[in-house]
Amino acid sequence: MVNTPLKYNYNELSKIAGKNDETFIILLYSVYKEKQLLASSVNQILKLLNLKDRLSCLHLIWDKYIVEDKKGFLRSGNKIPAEQQNIIHNISFIYDQKTTAKQKREYCYLLSLRHPLKNYWTIPDFFVDPHYYTNPYVIHLQGKLIFIKEHHEILEQHQLKHFSRRRT
Repeated sequence: MVNTPLKYNYNELSKIAGKNDETFIILLYSVYKEKQLLASSVNQILKLLNLKDRLSCLHLIWDKYIVEDKKGFLRSGNKIPAEQQNIIHNISFIYDQKTTAKQKREYCYLLSLRHPLKNYWTIPDFFVDPHYYTNPYVIHLQGKLIFIKEHHEILEQHQLKHFSRRRT
């Protein structure tokens, strides 16, 4: 499933979230949803995004990055950074229940390093420390990090490779 591209600003979201990875993911989700309904409760947001830290979400409500409407539903607030320097072509990873907020945030960081107009599914591996090579959303191959969620053909090949490994 490929979604409409999400334009965001990694540095601004990081500045707001600080070192809290879960806060970053909730902010990213809020940017993605814009003024739409985020969830009916804090617990629903946490479950949807596979997060554990209730305070990370409450912090965003207290600071008005997320607002509660008259019916008690949570929506994006007006304080979400408007300057958009980065893009995610496939936001589906944000709902992944098998990865941590830290892995998702690292993936957003890696995506923020790529050129906005050229070859949007890879970056040279020398752009980052080697510990990023093991992020579950990238493949390290021939001196590049390949963003498997950003490119359909790569994603399909990766899924087939994992499927064939399981069967043998």
